[in-house]
Amino acid sequence: MRMKETADNEEFIACILFICIGVGYLFPFSALTQPVDYWHILFPDFDIDFPITGTYMLVNLIALGFLVFLGDPTKSYSERMYIGFLGQFLALAIVPSSYFLFLSEGDNYIVIIGCTVFAAAVTALIDSCAISLSCQYPRSCQEALQVGIGMSTLIGSVYRIATKAFFSSDQIVESSLLYFYSGAVTVLGCVFSYWYLMNMNISR
Repeated sequence: MRMKETADNEEFIACILFICIGVGYLFPFSALTQPVDYWHILFPDFDIDFPITGTYMLVNLIALGFLVFLGDPTKSYSERMYIGFLGQFLALAIVPSSYFLFLSEGDNYIVIIGCTVFAAAVTALIDSCAISLSCQYPRSCQEALQVGIGMSTLIGSVYRIATKAFFSSDQIVESSLLYFYSGAVTVLGCVFSYWYLMNMNISR
């Protein structure tokens, strides 16, 4: 009876961790497309929303296509997950930090699109193995991953609302920087979630 309770507790914790992993799975895309008002400050002469969305989707699909044909993802779960999440963290940290370099509009464009390309490519690493990883666990963990993925955009929206509420309406830059840095910390939480999951008995 005690062993069953322990197994149930392990499964419950694993489900929570998979929700966290699912949230980070698509979080960078949400983070890059949410702060429209911030983009309008950086790029007053043109609309960068479409280039960000189009670039992200295209690069992600191409990178994922290459990864699908590279072999069995089960042999490189940890490499793909860690590189994926740490790469996302790096992209989300660089985007707001570039503001302090006082770059020209053209240079800003290069940095933002470059980070978008990088984020899309490393997200493909997670994309190529996250569902396969969850299939090694009980069905509830697979469902938890899907819940986390579904919550990703919602959480991104909540972050944006909360960071804007924290500052006055004319402090768009400050609220946007907090938004991006909060997103970067969230992705670091996904790294911890994966590490913790891999060290649980249910994973061994």
